[in-house]
Parts: sequence; structure tokens; C-alpha cells
Amino acid sequence: MNSRSFKSISGRDLTIRSRRSAVIFEKSPEDLSSRFSMQFSFEPEVFAELIEYIEDVASKSWPNLQPVEARNLSSDYHEYYDREFGNNGYLSIRGNALNFDRPSLQSDRLYQFDKRKMASFVYDLLKLQIKARNKELMMQA
Repeated sequence: MNSRSFKSISGRDLTIRSRRSAVIFEKSPEDLSSRFSMQFSFEPEVFAELIEYIEDVASKSWPNLQPVEARNLSSDYHEYYDREFGNNGYLSIRGNALNFDRPSLQSDRLYQFDKRKMASFVYDLLKLQIKARNKELMMQA
């Protein structure tokens, strides 16, 4: 399993692990947070690297992945069901931050993607990148 960690502004590490047919977001085992909700805010440069890495591991985990807008609940990444813990996990994007409600306090896992949820997540990340670029270009003009 491949993995890479990204440091948030607060110093918290978000680790992304990938294998065939799965991409998993985890908190660092050293992070002793006893809260279900966790936020990872990143500097713009780090967030851009994170997006690039997610796109890369997604295309390796699912070679024919096509970013698409979520059209129904089964493809919307906002919520997923974790079978191991019998509970839901949640994910949202706000600016350069990822917000998680993890499925269990007994695990470092924050979120596990399947192909359809990853396709809608990558779609939204790309949309966010385009907005940021357009804003940057407008500020330069």
C-alpha cells in the first residue's frame, strides 16, 4: 500500500493510503484526538500538492476513473458507510480545508473511497482548482 502525509496549518498530519480499488484518508496515530469531527486546513501550496496526489493515486487505484459530478447519493462523497465499524463517515471541502466526521473513535481511518465517490470528489477538487486559478488571474488583471 502506498502512502503520503500532508501537514496541515495546525501541524496535524493527514495520511493518504492507496491500493488497487481503494483510497483511504487517515489521521496520524500520534494524534490522540477523541473527537469524531476533524478539520485539516492547508496552506494553498500544500493543498495544491494534496489535490495533485489525490488525482494521481485515484488514477492508479482505478485506471479508467473519470471525474463526474455526483448525481445521486451513492456517488456523492459527502457520506460513506464503513462496514467494518457499522457507522457512517462524512467529508466536506471548504476552501483549502477538508472536514471529516470519522466513522469510529477506535480507528485512525477518517474516510475510505470507492470508485464512484472518488470520481465525484476529484470532480469537486478540480472545480475548486479552476475557481482558485480564475480568482488569481482576476487579481493579476
